[in-house]
Amino acid sequence: YYLCLQLRDDVVSGRLPCSFATHTVLGSYTVQSELGDYDADLQGSGYISDMRLAPNQTKELEEK
Repeated sequence: YYLCLQLRDDVVSGRLPCSFATHTVLGSYTVQSELGDYDADLQGSGYISDMRLAPNQTKELEEK
């Protein structure tokens, strides 16, 4: 568990570089683990904009 948290922190801070594709996959895992499955009735289009998923997070990354 702590290893996963440390890796997540390293990816988000930029200490562990990742490609855009890797950021989207790891970000989707992070969002699902913290917020659960997407439910259109409960969550709007910008429901993950407050979550840090990458050092240079863009709207494109959030949409994927």
